[in-house]
Amino acid sequence: MNTNRFPQGRGTKGSKKWIQDVINQHPAILDSHIRAAGCLPDRLPVSWQSPLATDEYSEYRDAGFLERLDLSLHKDSLRQFWPSRGPQWDALGVQKDLPRPRYYVVEAKANIPEIVSTCQAEDPDSVRLIESSLDRARTHFGAPRNPVWLQGFYQYANRLAHLYFLREIAKVDAILVLVYFLK
Repeated sequence: MNTNRFPQGRGTKGSKKWIQDVINQHPAILDSHIRAAGCLPDRLPVSWQSPLATDEYSEYRDAGFLERLDLSLHKDSLRQFWPSRGPQWDALGVQKDLPRPRYYVVEAKANIPEIVSTCQAEDPDSVRLIESSLDRARTHFGAPRNPVWLQGFYQYANRLAHLYFLREIAKVDAILVLVYFLK
């Protein structure tokens, strides 16, 4: 049993419903937006690995998201980079028909209040590890050091940190896809 797999059931509203609909019923729509941003070659679809109806619309985090993307060999590196209970990805995909596979990690939102978040870690060792990893990502991306990385926009910051992890530590071609549904 994968303890880093979180069955969601069928979403009825918000970003959960919309990302499930897009991935399971209209993946070409999301693919076309990724392609328009220059992150997906023409005519090549993404193989979406979650949230799939055939997998109880499960979302994945920690080693589970690496396993789902067939990147299990990086599990130990992830444990050294981020404490358990890391980001739970709204969708995961892979494009293997390229000279070098490309991995897609997706965060979806459907309303403005969802964007604001604060780090909830309490264990001092976890907080230190998170701060250290956020600092590494901030430095890599050339962003200024300020408190919004832990408070205010923490969820966005930890997604950027995981993009840094995938690209710079796991050394894979990774794309962070931020999806904002408007109705």
